[in-house]
Amino acid sequence: MYIEDILEKATDPCTHPDELYQIYDEHKVRGYKRQIIEAIGSNPNTSLELLEYLFTKEPNMADIVFDNPVMPLLILEDPLLVTNWFIQSHNSIFRYNKLLSLELQNIALRTENRDIILHLVESKTTAPSIIEEIAKRVNIAQNSVIANLLKKHPNAPENITNLQLKKPPLATV
Repeated sequence: MYIEDILEKATDPCTHPDELYQIYDEHKVRGYKRQIIEAIGSNPNTSLELLEYLFTKEPNMADIVFDNPVMPLLILEDPLLVTNWFIQSHNSIFRYNKLLSLELQNIALRTENRDIILHLVESKTTAPSIIEEIAKRVNIAQNSVIANLLKKHPNAPENITNLQLKKPPLATV
């Protein structure tokens, strides 16, 4: 079978989810793997399990899967679907996705998970608006590591050092 035939099957929304998985499994280590994975990640008939795997484990696939035409329906059915993917697999998502769309960065930020916030601050591609929002939320006493990374972030707005990082309440005696 030629690559053109494989890509045609991978992009066809009538291709059965099991066949899409089989195509992925057979071609995930080939030289043209990227084209096939992107086609499968964009196919609305790809199984939820494979979409989750591609989102969390395949390099730079989070946004492609998120843009899949079926995702709004899946999110309508489970509004926390992508949030849960971030919570459960944030290490691999941030390791394999060097650039996340602003929409996915916002979803990651809304998890309010300290490890995910740390990933966002450590990523040089995090949007300035996300960095500024983290700066508004961070508690210096509890998150000095995050506060220091914020100040050094390459996408930090110029006024980031002037932002009042959330200070802990004064202890009363």
